[in-house]
Amino acid sequence: MSRWVGVLAVVLVIAACAPAGPVDTGDPIPSNPPGPKLTGRLLAFDQGPEAGEGRVVEVRDGATATVADGVIAADLSQDGRQLAYAREDGTLVRRDLASGAEATIPVNVLLSNDCLSWSPDGTRLAFLGRVDNALYVTTVDGVVTRVDQPKQERYVQSAEGYILPRADPAGGSVILFSVVACGRWLDDNRLVFDRVATMPGTVVVDEDEPTQQVLADTTTVAVLDPPRLVDSPGQWRLEDRCGDRVMTFVGGETSGDRYVVEPSAIGDDELGDAGWPAPGGGRLPSARAAFVDGSCDVLLLSGAAGEWHTTSRYVVDTGRTEKLRPTFDDDHNPPLLEPDSVAFNPEGTAWAVADGGALFVFDLETGGSTFASGTGKVSKVLGWLPS
Repeated sequence: MSRWVGVLAVVLVIAACAPAGPVDTGDPIPSNPPGPKLTGRLLAFDQGPEAGEGRVVEVRDGATATVADGVIAADLSQDGRQLAYAREDGTLVRRDLASGAEATIPVNVLLSNDCLSWSPDGTRLAFLGRVDNALYVTTVDGVVTRVDQPKQERYVQSAEGYILPRADPAGGSVILFSVVACGRWLDDNRLVFDRVATMPGTVVVDEDEPTQQVLADTTTVAVLDPPRLVDSPGQWRLEDRCGDRVMTFVGGETSGDRYVVEPSAIGDDELGDAGWPAPGGGRLPSARAAFVDGSCDVLLLSGAAGEWHTTSRYVVDTGRTEKLRPTFDDDHNPPLLEPDSVAFNPEGTAWAVADGGALFVFDLETGGSTFASGTGKVSKVLGWLPS
């Protein structure tokens, strides 16, 4: 389950619980319910105290060991077998988690601090270049393809503001570059990212700000083979994936709806249609949401303030919502179920979240939580593996 600079591999496990997930029976709930006992392997991402000082660490039985330092980006393959991470010096490393063997992927491109993503089949990685800010895909053998790169235009000062020049400018001018955002995999052959499809005719320029960019305004799907870029009529984002399903968010900055989509049902020629990221039958109830690894059901968490937060499981195959024990969080704010911030244990009975720079584990049976680890810089949970 592409905003981090450092990796944390935490080893946790949970006491045995019913795999289907508990239902709220109405029994009295303790004011501060117990959290889960910790066993297993939980991978997460820690930025470290300063830029470029991120670490790959493993936490086992309360002890933390550094696996790799100088890490700026990382991701775990969907099958949980391969960890990829980039170092400040530009090295991109692939680690086999079963054997511990590492190999360098020779990409010859400096990676950006916060963008690295495995394809679902574990054969390719998407990343942003640190120097040119372009979006790339590489195979595990180091065959690199540039998917898209920032556009640039010269804008001249006029009575209308800064505009594209109609002739040689008489006044001052600026050169602006567009933003290309991190890619998230729709499936093995298609990558979703935001970009500027066409540079605007007029821009607002802050003359006191030396570096300015034209922000992305278009969601694009890159088909890798055969290569083509398909722009969506409206912006949307891909928030989560589980098995063959993805979760989309369609709406504005602060409000919108989430949907469950099966990319295999969407042909390349349909990618430019307005409706497919928001299928009528795939709309989720309004709540914070994340896929439950394994079942690919959806955990729903209310965003209301207070110590207790309404929690439920949405069964995608039936459209049924099952009420669970409320989640307890004594800071009066529910945990943020953001992209890359949540992972479930293999049994689907507990979930870990990066919240407020620390790593917490919540028990679906009791609604309670356990502090797992954190330096105040934990920003991404990569996955939760068996012991």
